[in-house]
Amino acid sequence: MPDALDANLKEVLTDLMMQIGQTRQKIVRQFAGDFYFFSNFTQMGVAIAFRNDANAFVRQLKTFSLARSAELQTTNGLLPGPFLTLSINPQEFDFENSLSVGIFVDLMIRFVDAEYREKFTTDPDICYTILADLLGNTFKETSPYAVLAEVQMLRMLNSQWLIHSVRENWPGPDGNVHDFELENCSVEVKSTLHAKDRPELVISSQHQLQRTGDKPLYVALFQYENTGDLSIGEEVARYESPKIEYNALVNKLKDKGIVEGSLSWQKQYHWIENPRFYEVTDDFPRITEDMFVNNQFPQDITKIIYHVDLRNQRAYTFEEFLKRISNN
Repeated sequence: MPDALDANLKEVLTDLMMQIGQTRQKIVRQFAGDFYFFSNFTQMGVAIAFRNDANAFVRQLKTFSLARSAELQTTNGLLPGPFLTLSINPQEFDFENSLSVGIFVDLMIRFVDAEYREKFTTDPDICYTILADLLGNTFKETSPYAVLAEVQMLRMLNSQWLIHSVRENWPGPDGNVHDFELENCSVEVKSTLHAKDRPELVISSQHQLQRTGDKPLYVALFQYENTGDLSIGEEVARYESPKIEYNALVNKLKDKGIVEGSLSWQKQYHWIENPRFYEVTDDFPRITEDMFVNNQFPQDITKIIYHVDLRNQRAYTFEEFLKRISNN
């Protein structure tokens, strides 16, 4: 009999990921009839059995790298499909990083939740939209000024020779927890459309202010006004240096929902002032797992959004930020 979906699902999936991640063995474990945890040499994740023609889903999801129609290969042979899968490559995944494991387990649980499972397997027209929502800012349309801030941040870091590869150093559009991963620190970029006497951050997930390993984490706050002469397209046009792969930059922007020549590409803003940088230390106001019982978020809490008042936090200029990370 298949296992029932129960309150311990997060713990069960976490244990399975850690166990199989170390042994790299093949496994297919069935839960609640139509949902499976699976692992082979190239994929690990969860799968939901289809209950109708899969061809429509294949067409709908042809550009969606994390979801596909598939059959499951078990040690006893082929398990008839097709299935919709959410997976990672276990050869490239860091199973020692508890934050990464926790994020993927959260995604797996939401992916197979009954609220979504029925829609996934019966309605291809809305399947793409639901998956995009589950995966956060990877595929969700983003406000142009928020993307403009990241492009400006990329240019500023590039001017200091801190960007070695657009693909590796700007992983935010690919679904990374933080927007920029540099050799000596991580940087999360935030932006507002109005100047305020009280600088404030909107934190859009419980993982966003979690540091990656031992690297310091900084938040860079950009402020804009709704009318001006600065656009994403104009910023991109300034990247003529061979240090930046232009095509990689344009493709990253496509991942953020900004297409070359579109209205979002041309939307103009006024940049009020240079960004302020804040280091996310242990004393920085944030919500993390270690604040809860057993160092885990409460059961059934899948997303936390909160605001942080920065008036009592030390702000650094870009030059001060550069000095601080150079000393790490």
